[in-house]
Formats: sequence, C-alpha cells, structure tokens
Amino acid sequence: MIVFWIVFGVAGFGLALALQMRVLVAKVLRFSVAAKYPKLHHNDVRAVVRASPQSEAPAVFSAEFNDMRDWVRDQHPAAVGHLARARRWSVILPLVILVVAAVGRFKLGAF
Repeated sequence: MIVFWIVFGVAGFGLALALQMRVLVAKVLRFSVAAKYPKLHHNDVRAVVRASPQSEAPAVFSAEFNDMRDWVRDQHPAAVGHLARARRWSVILPLVILVVAAVGRFKLGAF
C-alpha cells in the first residue's frame, strides 16, 4: 500500500513540475522572440515558440516563420529541449496517474 502512495505522489509531483516547466520555458522563449522581432504580433510569437521543438517545419508556414523558428532553436537549444520534454511528460503523467489511481482503487482498495 505504501508503494502505491509513493508512486502516486511522485507522478503527481512530476506532473506539477512538467506543467510548471512548460509554462515558464515557453514564457521565456516568447520574451526572447519578442525582443528579437519587436514588430511581430503576440499570436505569431506564440506560434514560433509552439513550433520550435518540432523537428520538421509544417509546410503551411512561410520561409520567414521557419527562419524565426530556426533562430529560436539555434539560440536556445537547451530551452527548446526542455520545452519538448515538458510537453511529452505533461501528456504521459496524467495517464500514469489515472492508471495508478485505478490500480489503487480496484486492486488495493486505497480509495
């Protein structure tokens, strides 16, 4: 039973950290893009940051957009990697929490 609560707590804490990292890194990257390209609309800045972890640029974007995305990836490789990792874990950990909660409820009678 104690192992259940440890796994449940670690998964919840990991989810909180992933969401926090996702928000903070995206905010810092948005500030960086806005400082480099001051005439860019805030929705376009968000789109550049959103597309920066992708390995291939979507075909719907312009060459200027792809240049901005590549600039973010070249200037801030660690931050882009952290953003990609935070996105991945913020999708995986809710499923882990759901599975652990289901196991705890139906197999261990924890709730």
